[in-house]
Amino acid sequence: VANGAQQAADAAKTAADQAAAATTGAAANAAQSTANAAQDVADKAKAAADQAKQQSAEQKK
Repeated sequence: VANGAQQAADAAKTAADQAAAATTGAAANAAQSTANAAQDVADKAKAAADQAKQQSAEQKK
C-alpha cells in the first residue's frame, strides 16, 4: 500500500516538475502544490505502514 502511494506521489511530483519546466505561473504552482500534497499523503501512508509492520513484528514475538 505504502509503495503504491509513494509511486503515485513520485509520478505526481515528476509531472509537476515537468509542468513547471514547460510553463510558468499559476498552473505550474498549482501542479507543484498538488505534487507536494501527494508526497505528504504518501509519506503518511508509508509511516503508517511501517508502524503497522513494526506492531505486527512485535506481536509475533
